[in-house]
Amino acid sequence: FRIKGGLIKGSIYGSAANANSYGYKQMILTGGHVKGWIAGGGNGTSSNGGVTTGSTYIYVGGNCRVDSEGSNTKINSSLGGQVFGSGSGIDGTTNWGQMLYGTNVVVADNAYIERNVFGGGNFGWTEETANIYLTGDKMSVGGVYGGANQNKGDNVQVFMTGGTVRDGLYGGSNVEGVVGGNVTMQINGGQVGTLSNPANIHGGGYGNSTTVSGNVNMTIGEGISANDWVKVYGNVYGGSALGTVGGNAAITMNKGEINGNLFGGALGNDTYAAQVNGNVVVTVNGGKVTGAVFGCNDANGTPKGMVSVTVNGTDATTLDGSGNKVYALQGVYGGGNLAHYNPTTATNGYPKVVVNNCLTSIRDVYGGGNAAAVPQTDVAIYGGDIGRVFAGGNGISGTPANVGYQNKLEPTTANSYGNGTAIAKIYGGTIGQVFGGSNAHGVIRNNVSVTIDKSQSTANPKCDMIVGEVYGGGNMAESKAASVIIGCTGTLTESHSTHSESIGVSLEGIGSVFGGANQANVTGDITVNINSGIVANVFGGNNQTGAISGSIKVNIEKTSESEDCGWYVGNVFGGGNLAQYSGDPAVNIFNGEVSGNVYGGGKGDANDHSKGQVTGNPTVIIGDNTEGHESYVATVSGDVYGGGDAGNVVGTPVVNVVNKCNTCLLYTS
Repeated sequence: FRIKGGLIKGSIYGSAANANSYGYKQMILTGGHVKGWIAGGGNGTSSNGGVTTGSTYIYVGGNCRVDSEGSNTKINSSLGGQVFGSGSGIDGTTNWGQMLYGTNVVVADNAYIERNVFGGGNFGWTEETANIYLTGDKMSVGGVYGGANQNKGDNVQVFMTGGTVRDGLYGGSNVEGVVGGNVTMQINGGQVGTLSNPANIHGGGYGNSTTVSGNVNMTIGEGISANDWVKVYGNVYGGSALGTVGGNAAITMNKGEINGNLFGGALGNDTYAAQVNGNVVVTVNGGKVTGAVFGCNDANGTPKGMVSVTVNGTDATTLDGSGNKVYALQGVYGGGNLAHYNPTTATNGYPKVVVNNCLTSIRDVYGGGNAAAVPQTDVAIYGGDIGRVFAGGNGISGTPANVGYQNKLEPTTANSYGNGTAIAKIYGGTIGQVFGGSNAHGVIRNNVSVTIDKSQSTANPKCDMIVGEVYGGGNMAESKAASVIIGCTGTLTESHSTHSESIGVSLEGIGSVFGGANQANVTGDITVNINSGIVANVFGGNNQTGAISGSIKVNIEKTSESEDCGWYVGNVFGGGNLAQYSGDPAVNIFNGEVSGNVYGGGKGDANDHSKGQVTGNPTVIIGDNTEGHESYVATVSGDVYGGGDAGNVVGTPVVNVVNKCNTCLLYTS
């Protein structure tokens, strides 16, 4: 039947009041005002019968309104202002309202629905696929659920190309119910939520008693070059709100704007842990997220399988009124926000973060979580315009982002899980800072590795390598000592030697390499290997502050003659920049030319010689007479100091020249 106008104070249902029904039910509403509810199946006036052997098609478009005008008086079992693909149903213990075949609900044009749209019913449900189509620029609906309000469902498909969803979009059921199949969501246009009333998108359901047994596959944006895209005021989740997704959760973002965060995982709360029992895969090919992209959960709960976050592209970086960069993604995390990642197998289940594309725009990239733990990390950067990269996590006051420890303020062996390693591999990109550790708060339990090497990039074309600073440790968070390996960074030009201050800023190469942290403690032995590349300054120790409880070894050993790799080493320091160090730093110039000076100590401050101080006996060795290295030639074009630049050395420096030092001057202090 068709309804083109008029006022209907009650409800509309395609099947019987309390009897079984058969056949295809088609209901087309292009006008009028329905104060009750609309159901493709039966009403729900009896506990017996009420099964519809058939399928439904409900079209609510034109200027039709389904609006109870705020009434909380139920018509039988359901409130007005709602649309049900199947029958309304009477309660969750009967089959009244059941549809044996699929349901189809279309909300289009200028239609207005006060409350919710369900692929199933209130207590009714469908045994086959529920399809929901949301289209029309001025269409407006409260909430959308692929399943039922308080019952189960089968497969779900949600297609959105226009209109506004005011109160949230869910692939699963609302209060309770198991969607036994898979959920597919294609969100290519329209708007979810508003600035004053944010609303979320979930691949799963809403409620701790809701489950999607199968997989969730969500696509945001038809393609990276699409003319229309969705705008979300709220968060996007691959999982549920408080409930469970039994299979995998995959989100692909091609185009769109999320004014919030994107989570591959789910949303829990203090009472209920939301789970994704399978793997989580997040892929960003384009678009903008004003918050961050997370591989794992928001609050409480975890994916139980593997987690991967891959960013292949975004909207472009822009500039604000002050000339500061505004990135398309404010953050990318392999882990969660406030919920630590606890996979079934912690030694194999760990987040992997990959960033591709020279123009990808991200402010901060983290291998770990925000204020949440992960078992270990693996970050690979092939390109992008990126502010900072951390192999570890972020961490906030009172809640660390540990790697290899469950979130406890005092990490102990009993709290450990996974391998506890943190790995950052930089193969290209314009990056402000790279850290082997975490940002503000969080411990890395095991080995830290930072590798910078453009030659290992599989990108075609390879992205320029312009990196401001590289740290083996963290920013303000303590960590284990790192192994820092610098390989190819790009082709050397005349400008590198005449404008070395531009290295890592506008010229390919790295501005400064620090074996330690920026302003944090480091535990263990630091090793810095410069095997190739273009580096303006090399420091074995920390930058600003922080103690290192272990040895420092800096090795300058050119191993590549490739022009694509480049070779330029400015100044080399065994100690730190302004940070002090107690120990015996060792600087070895085995092979290759150092264009600046070599110092066994730190850089320091001309106005305060305690800054950059080394308390110990620095050793500087120029040359290598090891068997098999007969072709090695170590050259220092500047001067060699056993001590520091402006920083004190409290100890006895040693300088040992194995090979000719070219025209350099040697100073043992």
